[in-house]
Amino acid sequence: MATWWSKAVLFLPAACLLGGCGVLEMLDPQHGIDMNAPTYMNPHKIRLVQGREYREVAAADVTSALVGDLARTYANAGGGPLDLVVTYPPTSAKAAQEARSRADIIARDLRRAGVRDVRTAALPAEGPALVTFSFTTYAARAPEECDPMPGVDGLGAELDRDYPMGCAVATAHAKQIAHPADLLGEDKALPPRHGQRVGQMLEDYRHGVPNQELGGESASGE
Repeated sequence: MATWWSKAVLFLPAACLLGGCGVLEMLDPQHGIDMNAPTYMNPHKIRLVQGREYREVAAADVTSALVGDLARTYANAGGGPLDLVVTYPPTSAKAAQEARSRADIIARDLRRAGVRDVRTAALPAEGPALVTFSFTTYAARAPEECDPMPGVDGLGAELDRDYPMGCAVATAHAKQIAHPADLLGEDKALPPRHGQRVGQMLEDYRHGVPNQELGGESASGE
């Protein structure tokens, strides 16, 4: 006859197996991975830093070169509406009409250069006539927890420094994002660089429709 202690010895493995069921509930049933275990990789995402582009010039200094430069800056880093304000002397009704006409002409040139959303205004102000341009800008940056990588850009390298794994990749990735505003998500209106638009252009090619003329870094001779 088995003694009480021999029964206890036989019972312990069974209890461990049954107790293991509670542990297995924490594991991925497919791979046996603890889903609650912390990762050694950097879990943080690339930051989208918002700024503001603001330029103020005399009305007579608004040139096609300035409009083109604004359009390129907006295409690379801008988002949302571009606010265009033209000032005029408050005592002149004729100057007010001229300011509104000037704003419409500049807005037309900006739209032709690729800035789709332009908001115009003519405001009375003392002093010479000025034109201001402003719009929201976006820049992709490494996760906040990622310091500059040791040994890069003149920074000293230290032994056994606590540098999170994955930060170097995230930093390099952020620098390669050509249009940071894309991190905001999809736009209902497809811009020329959108992948889906390119797919649609292939359909046009099949039917003999010419592709849209390239511009910026995609064009030769610039």
